[in-house]
Amino acid sequence: MDQRSRDSLSADGPTSSETGADGPPHRQPKPLDAALAWSNAIRVRNGALGPSLTGDPAWNILLELYVQHCAGKSVSIASACVVSRVSERTTVRWLSVMAEAGLTHPVPDPSDIRHSSIGLTAAGVKKIEQALGCKPVAQPEVDQRQSQ
Repeated sequence: MDQRSRDSLSADGPTSSETGADGPPHRQPKPLDAALAWSNAIRVRNGALGPSLTGDPAWNILLELYVQHCAGKSVSIASACVVSRVSERTTVRWLSVMAEAGLTHPVPDPSDIRHSSIGLTAAGVKKIEQALGCKPVAQPEVDQRQSQ
């Protein structure tokens, strides 16, 4: 996805603000804004340090899947390879791990049955939004009997 497309996805729309009596308005980050900020930070970090020192292929793939999900698109394996900055074999291995975890699923290409792309499952979207800090993470319940 080019920078212009990313910029159009993050265009400011209505936001929810809460004004606290003791401080400035508080704005909960939108998941897409957070994903785009992470993607930009990764590009800056890679430019400064080089990709060999900053490898995180699974997270890079998941961010791209999320950004494209928000745009109503899926991601080809070739595109996943580009954003992951690892070989196709390693990318496919990561995609398999993600699928086994229930985060991704294949998206068939209606014009070519031999080709499919990758998309996020509903559970994958929820987990990415949690990882981006935009959704609360469920806390395990503490058994009061054990804490006494």
